[in-house]
Amino acid sequence: MVICSTHVFFYSQVLFYDHTVKIGKTTIASSSVHHQVADLCWGADFTSHLFCATSITTGDEEADSRGFHQIFDITKMQGLCRPDAKDAGHVCATSNDGRSLFLATRGSIFQNTLWQYDLARKDSHSISHIQLLPCFNRNQGKVTYISHSPDNIYLAVSGSCNQIHIYDSRFLGKGPLFQYAHTSSIAYTSSGSYGVVKADWSSGHAGGQYLISGGADGCIRVWDTNRAHERDNGWVWFNMNYDIGHFSLGNVDNGEKALIVGSLAGDVYSLD
Repeated sequence: MVICSTHVFFYSQVLFYDHTVKIGKTTIASSSVHHQVADLCWGADFTSHLFCATSITTGDEEADSRGFHQIFDITKMQGLCRPDAKDAGHVCATSNDGRSLFLATRGSIFQNTLWQYDLARKDSHSISHIQLLPCFNRNQGKVTYISHSPDNIYLAVSGSCNQIHIYDSRFLGKGPLFQYAHTSSIAYTSSGSYGVVKADWSSGHAGGQYLISGGADGCIRVWDTNRAHERDNGWVWFNMNYDIGHFSLGNVDNGEKALIVGSLAGDVYSLD
C-alpha cells in the first residue's frame, strides 16, 4: 500500500517474479479540495479485508476544518461507506476483534472529538461520539494515537498535550476512567514537541494489562491499569535525552527485541 496525497494505491507482492503489481487505488477526497490522507488503519479478524482512511487539509486548518473518511473493501476494490464525521481526521484505529472503528477528528475551533463506528456492519452512522477534555485542545492540540486493549474494553487516547486518557470503550460517554501524564522533565523538549506519540498495550502475568507509552519527557513509561491511581504508577522503563519520536514493542518469546525506541534527535536503541 502506498499513500500519495488523497490517493491510496494497492500493490500485490509477486514473490516468484520478485516484483510488485498494482491492483487498484481509491481516492479519499477530490484533488480540488487540497487534502491529504492523514491516517489509515486495517480491520482485524473477520474485518481484516477492510480499511479506513481519513483526510486533513494541506492548508490552513482554521479555514478548512473539513475531513473526508472512507471505509474500503480490498477484496472488492470498492468503497463501502463514508463515516458521517465532518471534521478533519487525525487518527483512526480498529478494535482487536475487528468490530469497532475509532476516529479522532478536530474542528475549526480545535475541538477534538472521538467517534465510534460499527465496522462489522459497515455503518456510516456513528454508534457514539464524545468531546475530548479541554486539555486536548490547548495550543491547537490533537489526538496522536488510539489503542484498544487486548480484552477489547479499554481505549487509550494519546494527545499532543502529553497525556493519555483511558476510556471504557463500551461507555465512552462516561468520560475517562484514568488520566496519565508524562510530567517529569527528564529530556530536552524540542520546540516542535508531539506530546505522547504512542501508547500500546502489553499483556502481563495473572491477566494484568499494561500500557506502554512514549512522551515528550523522553521516557518510555509503563502504566498498570489495575493500580491506576497509585502515585508510583507510570514507572520509567527507558529514558532518552530528547523527546520520544517512536517506539515498537516486540515478542521476546519469538526472538524479537522487547523494545526498539527512537528519539527526535535521531538516536535509536533496542532492549532485549
